[in-house]
Amino acid sequence: MLFRKYVTGTAAAIFILLWANCAGSQARASESGWRLEQSGELAGVHTVLVTHTGMKADNLKGGYSIVMHAPDWNVTVYNTRGHVYWTVPYKAFKGEVAGRVYASDRQELLAYKWHKSGKEVVAGQSTAKYEIPQLTKEEAQKQSRVILAAWAWVLEDNSMPLQIRETLGKIYMLPPLAGLPLKAAYKTQSEEKIVGTCNALDTGKATRVTVTPDQFLCPKGYKLAATEGEAYVDPLSKQAFEGFSDWYAPAKKKRSRP
Repeated sequence: MLFRKYVTGTAAAIFILLWANCAGSQARASESGWRLEQSGELAGVHTVLVTHTGMKADNLKGGYSIVMHAPDWNVTVYNTRGHVYWTVPYKAFKGEVAGRVYASDRQELLAYKWHKSGKEVVAGQSTAKYEIPQLTKEEAQKQSRVILAAWAWVLEDNSMPLQIRETLGKIYMLPPLAGLPLKAAYKTQSEEKIVGTCNALDTGKATRVTVTPDQFLCPKGYKLAATEGEAYVDPLSKQAFEGFSDWYAPAKKKRSRP
């Protein structure tokens, strides 16, 4: 009788321990993060989910999503209308259409030394304001620069992985500043010496949310795209983008599913 009580008690203890471990694993499966409702004159409208282990940017008008996650941090673009995907190492990711068109402008911004100039509230969140040294039109012309001034407002988080900061920077044409970009603006000078301001990024709403790892994955059933461009473009709009020959070059080798 005593032995039976011992076995029963031990089994109960093991069951409780296993249940606690399982519950702990499930709790770790979810992570606190941010949901950002963002828009910009260059990159368009996005809803971004981001944690310290992954990122997802939904391009609402384009009908595609960009996802990445630890530990490999590969960037996958999948098209929700064509049900295809394309994957590249995050360092090879060049951004969306705007990122390619304005790649030289981003390189110019990367060359500047950004400095923190204050704090401001954006979308209800306290942000650090960064800017570059401002140039006159004459100084910009002498240095063959297009950008006269630039400002960025960042939700500071020094522990945010560089891979996420760089990828978001390529989407919004920004350097990988110390946190999540919530707002950005540039003052530029055209070849005709016309000065204008571009509101590159603004955040309408920033909300704390709980995110599960599956939100950073490509949905099941999607097929590997024939080219990178196919993952970005609505099947009905392919012809308009065929000028981007590097996007529509035949895939040289088969890529494994992300």
